[in-house]
Amino acid sequence: MLDRREFVSLGALLAAVDYVPRALTAAEFGAAEEFVELIVPGSKGARVMRYIDMGLAHGVGEAGAWKRGVGAWLSGKVPMGELAAKELAPGTELERFFGVAKRAAIEAYALSEEGQRDWLGYRGGVHLTAFPGCTEEHG
Repeated sequence: MLDRREFVSLGALLAAVDYVPRALTAAEFGAAEEFVELIVPGSKGARVMRYIDMGLAHGVGEAGAWKRGVGAWLSGKVPMGELAAKELAPGTELERFFGVAKRAAIEAYALSEEGQRDWLGYRGGVHLTAFPGCTEEHG
């Protein structure tokens, strides 16, 4: 049986192991990770594509849309500004994929430790002796 310290060390080791995509091929995953990093800087470090790929593998979202979108992007990389400009009225596969990828990337990053800390200002694990702004009496 592992004690807590051994368990935490094992978890850190497993986190460092290369991720094997489940819904996308390794090449698709790498390209999608690059694409998502352009949309949400820092998403690679936050392992956003791992979250997205696991969701796709379990039926959250359509893996086929990601495969088609990544393929479209690889066949003709378009600057993010051009894709963003057509986000509300997408006409091509790549323009539609931009919206899908953007929504998924923002959700995944916001749920990551990095996103919660950097975007949302969450500090967690802090003992508060007072609740600034609270007007209720607590005994």
